[in-house]
Amino acid sequence: MSIIKSNENENLRFSKLMALLYYHMCEEFCARLGEEEGKKAISNVVRAFGDARIKAMKKEAEERKITIVDNESYHLVRDMPNPGYRATWKDGVHCVEYCPFADVWADYGEKGLEYGALYCEIDNQIFDAFGLKLRRDHILTTTKDYCEFIVEKKTENS
Repeated sequence: MSIIKSNENENLRFSKLMALLYYHMCEEFCARLGEEEGKKAISNVVRAFGDARIKAMKKEAEERKITIVDNESYHLVRDMPNPGYRATWKDGVHCVEYCPFADVWADYGEKGLEYGALYCEIDNQIFDAFGLKLRRDHILTTTKDYCEFIVEKKTENS
């Protein structure tokens, strides 16, 4: 069980708390609205959260005169601090092997991971808004082994 401890790193602790809040909000949405409508509401909330983040990040990029053209320039305005990820490189691909969000959601079994997967869609939304494409064949909320972050410049075909 992912216990939140007062002596943990602040980012890690806050990430776990955010994941715990998110899980309980998802449970309430589905309990009140039914599974299908609850999941639609969750996806809509995550998309609205993503839109707000994108707007703020684009404003910062404009103010700082940063043009986002790749993953490196995107990280100049990335709003979320490292929430406590542990990552490594596998065959040239950045892979997150530990995510505090997924760790908390896993405590609630398949349902927790299912809700988590709805949240993780925000990554695709945000990269897409900056003209970047995120490819992930592995993601902790579904494959449970690690999260891939393969970020490429979007082309006309992607």
